Amino acid sequence: MNMLVVLLAVCLSTFTVDADDKCDYCKALAFALRFSAKMKSIPPEKIMGWRCERYKASHAGEDSENVGECEEVMKELMETTDAIKHAQNLEDSPDYNDPEKICFKDKGYCKR
Repeated sequence: MNMLVVLLAVCLSTFTVDADDKCDYCKALAFALRFSAKMKSIPPEKIMGWRCERYKASHAGEDSENVGECEEVMKELMETTDAIKHAQNLEDSPDYNDPEKICFKDKGYCKR
């Protein structure tokens, strides 16, 4: 049952976000990271990997340098222990209720 919920959430988030830059990728991947932390049954790298694969599949055949950026952002998020810690341990913290804050505070991908 958890797997079905995870796949549904990943698919829905895949079709609602059309990423154009690292900020958009980071927001989508931060959502996937936090979702996996709440589910606790699938590793975050798997869910984020599915998210990037869906983006690449929906933009197949396009000659865009942005297509590879999703995986680049995913690798950078996975290397940042703060992002993973916030997603896993501070999921109910008022500072991190919004997945975008990982991208603003931890990584600096997004500017306000």
